[in-house]
Amino acid sequence: HVAIPFNNYITGSCAFTHKAGVHSKAVMQNPAAYEVLDPADFGVERRIELAHRLTGWNAMKQRCQDLGVEISDDQLKVATVMIKDLSDERTIGLEELDKILISLCSKSEPETAFITWGGGSESSNDAHEHRAEFYRRKTLSAIESLDNPEEDDSPFATYCFSGHLFDKAILNRILDLAVDSPVSFKVLKLDVPNDNSKESRAIIKVIGEINDIEMLRQKYENLLLTLTGVADTEMEEIDRSES
Repeated sequence: HVAIPFNNYITGSCAFTHKAGVHSKAVMQNPAAYEVLDPADFGVERRIELAHRLTGWNAMKQRCQDLGVEISDDQLKVATVMIKDLSDERTIGLEELDKILISLCSKSEPETAFITWGGGSESSNDAHEHRAEFYRRKTLSAIESLDNPEEDDSPFATYCFSGHLFDKAILNRILDLAVDSPVSFKVLKLDVPNDNSKESRAIIKVIGEINDIEMLRQKYENLLLTLTGVADTEMEEIDRSES
């Protein structure tokens, strides 16, 4: 058995994977826009990544069509923003995303809630805000209904990062490494002082196979090593379970 690197050309898991919103929309409309090779010629499949900070609402709409559910574009745009925000706090699996979308589809929309009188621009703006708030409440309800993915006996490790986490986009890079790894993760705590001269602190829990957790830890150490003298950040493992 030979493990294929995720970034291997043609056969790697990321070779025909698309993430960013505009990028994904172009590929869905015309794959040749970004692919000079047809993945089917090599027995692999094209993948549109969902539920991360780069997700576009058109990719979400395509997923709704795959599931056979109908959600209005306005609702889907609001849901996409909230799902993207959530993805910065923890991993959202495809099954969880599907549950959110199906839940949104099943929640009826009271049309009379948005009737306005007078026809003025102010009334129109108020109606738009009421509708947007309704969509946010629906999405939040769907998200809160998800089961907690951490309530099991999977191995995990909890890391505390401290330093100037917003210099050189350190926190984003830390989260990107978790997103791109096979593990699941959750941001347990984020302390950001008002004074920029003071250090920030982030506590992140990663859940998965022991080898994957160890590999991610090594990537974190390598990242922080490259930042030595530029934007010093410390990492401490504060909890671990291998059961």
